[in-house]
Amino acid sequence: MTVLPSLGKHTTLPFCYCQPTKGVHVINVIATDMDSFSSIRYSIASGNIDKKFLINETMGDITVLDPMGLSRKYTLVVTASDGEFETSTKSCCQDTGKPAEWSAI
Repeated sequence: MTVLPSLGKHTTLPFCYCQPTKGVHVINVIATDMDSFSSIRYSIASGNIDKKFLINETMGDITVLDPMGLSRKYTLVVTASDGEFETSTKSCCQDTGKPAEWSAI
């Protein structure tokens, strides 16, 4: 039986009002996998224009990598893979346009 990692839905998270600096935490993406023997790897599949964000491939933490010219509208699509089967891909966070909120789709 093939069991895919599943990305859950996140709640709206606070974000910096000011110009973010390198290393500022944006969101933590969490996937679950019914295969207890596998470890999940995360990657940003799309939306990371000009490589402004970095994802920790083992923990799912997304942080600001390059704050220079950071705009207010990003939709990051994250892929979770257990290395054995297919991957699960989902939009994980999208700027709502409000001053200090990011929300998951």
